[in-house]
Amino acid sequence: MNFKLTLYNNTTTIRRVMAHALLAVTTLLPGCGETSPASSSALMGPTPVIFSIGDSVTQGWTPFAAVKTEGKVIWHRLSGSADGTWPENARNTHYTLSNVKQWLGYYPRIDVLFWNNGVWDASKPNPNEPADHYEMTDDEYRSNLVEIAKAMTQKARKVYFLTTTPLDPSDINEERPARERGFNKIAKEVLPPLGVEIIDLHAFVLKHPDWHAGNDLHFNGYGNEYISEYLVHEVLKL
Repeated sequence: MNFKLTLYNNTTTIRRVMAHALLAVTTLLPGCGETSPASSSALMGPTPVIFSIGDSVTQGWTPFAAVKTEGKVIWHRLSGSADGTWPENARNTHYTLSNVKQWLGYYPRIDVLFWNNGVWDASKPNPNEPADHYEMTDDEYRSNLVEIAKAMTQKARKVYFLTTTPLDPSDINEERPARERGFNKIAKEVLPPLGVEIIDLHAFVLKHPDWHAGNDLHFNGYGNEYISEYLVHEVLKL
């Protein structure tokens, strides 16, 4: 990796970055500040508008990326609360497909869209949350990706799909990683012909189990820092 890295290596600093980033990414979200996305003149100007749609993995790195690009871009992530301060989770592809047009409608212009779906799709059904943890078939995942991509490419100038990242190696669930790899293969097959560029985030983080937040699919401060650095400097060239 040849990009410049600024590590936030203590809890206090990471919390400060996250608080700063939350303010940066929610200032123009629905219900925040004095203007709504539809009426904000900043969105219609020359400053690039970036939108992150995805699950908690995307929620993790987006605030770090927003801080790194402050003053250069306007970076939004999904909002799931009335005041716009709590990030929404795109969950699985069924949920994303049901809501994507509404989410895209938040903003009159989107230049770059980062998107991920796959962790929830690969999960086994949760008896306490049957609607959220639906066990997706390959055909359903493929069909949902195609329809979501069509909606996104009609709105955003550039769409990136981030492949589903691996579980922590210490996780004993052997079936789920195989399903994630299978879904990543499907995404690589069906999305590029639709104009969606693949970012193989799975491959990028695979050799760094220390980036995981313990025995968990989520990433710690180091992981989110490295991911955001990669996306900002290597993908966006900012």
